[in-house]
Amino acid sequence: MAFVEYFLCEKDVKTVFAVIKRLLLDFDKPFLMHEKPRHLLRITGEDNKYAVVPVDCILELIIYLSGNSNHICVARAPNFCGHCR
Repeated sequence: MAFVEYFLCEKDVKTVFAVIKRLLLDFDKPFLMHEKPRHLLRITGEDNKYAVVPVDCILELIIYLSGNSNHICVARAPNFCGHCR
């Protein structure tokens, strides 16, 4: 799971890449609200390194939910429902 910082278009290979920063999940208490709903995940921060991946590798859309500094979390929208298209 990661945030997309920006996109790169490579004309020679006709591919679009995403420059990402990976999220660090809170594995002690991964879910915001008990066990359900499972689409709200707690995060502890983000990695300090960038990675480059083809956009075809993006599997889901995540939405950063701000407002509570004690419980930083993201909401998942899985791509199998067509949210990322």
